[in-house]
Parts: sequence; C-alpha cells; structure tokens
Amino acid sequence: MTTPNSTPLLAAAQARSQQTRHRAEEAIRTLDAKGIAVTFAAVAGFASVSRSWLYRDVPLRTEIKRLRDRPSTTVTPSAQRASSESMRRQRDTLLDEIVLLKKENLGLRTEVARLLGQHRHAAN
Repeated sequence: MTTPNSTPLLAAAQARSQQTRHRAEEAIRTLDAKGIAVTFAAVAGFASVSRSWLYRDVPLRTEIKRLRDRPSTTVTPSAQRASSESMRRQRDTLLDEIVLLKKENLGLRTEVARLLGQHRHAAN
C-alpha cells in the first residue's frame, strides 16, 4: 500500500536507478570502444557504482562477462606498424643522442671538477 507521500520517493528511487544503470551501460560502451578491458572493477570505477550492484543486475553482469571473456583479436593495422627501416633510423638517432649526451656529461663533470678545485684553492 502506497501513501500519497511515498509516490515521489518511489519516483525518485526509480529515476536514480535508471541514471545509475545508464552510467554503467555508458561505462561499458566507453571502455570497450577505447580498447580497455571490460571488467567489473573497471566498469564500477568508471561509472561510480559498486561492483556488487553490477553483479546483482543480470543483464549488465551478462554483458560484462561476455566482453571480459571474449578472445582478444586486436591486431595493429599494417599502416600503423613501424617498418624495420624506420625502427633502424630511430635506433640510430637515439644512439647519436646518447653519444652527444655522454660528451656533454663529460664536459659538465670536467667543469664541476675545475670549479671545485678553484673553490678549494680559494678556501686555502
């Protein structure tokens, strides 16, 4: 039996439940679209809902399990893969940068040693 005062409370509870469900569904879609693993913890965190709530909602639980348990078929398209030539160039560039940094580091160490010697000489 509902009283006239309980009708707005029921309506508010239903609206809050629908909003929560919408956030969870949106979280599932977003995580899946971004290629992030769809797990109960991830959905709960993204949607700001409890994991126990997700487990109690059978359709959401089923969808999360389906997406979580599906085999991973992500393959990087060939257009996005680095060619061996580009990787070789990048390696050579990085090696050249290491050589320059080692030279700079040696110069800085020499300068520090010189300044330390001047400081010690001035202190005596």
